[in-house]
Amino acid sequence: MGLYAFLPMLLAVAAGRLTDRIGVRKPMLVGSCGVAIAAALPCFVSGIAPFVRHHPLLGVSFMLFQVATQNATGMFGHPSERAKHFAMLALGYSISGFCGPSSAG
Repeated sequence: MGLYAFLPMLLAVAAGRLTDRIGVRKPMLVGSCGVAIAAALPCFVSGIAPFVRHHPLLGVSFMLFQVATQNATGMFGHPSERAKHFAMLALGYSISGFCGPSSAG
């Protein structure tokens, strides 16, 4: 499970620089596709090996999507409303982080 956070920790600054350089559209698309592939991988391959592969892919993909989303949030609207926009983004992540596992469990 630690593989989920290890690579994103190392690559977050590079992902932020990439997102600043090329924009938010491609990183969000690549991140979304990576999350979908990582979520589907254990369904097609049995055993413990897919979990070793899919955790880093899932972590890096979600980090890429999240960095791009935060960049887009910073560019959205007037600078005086930036704190409100980041608060709404954080609430969205928090609510989904609570409701997803609660409803699945």
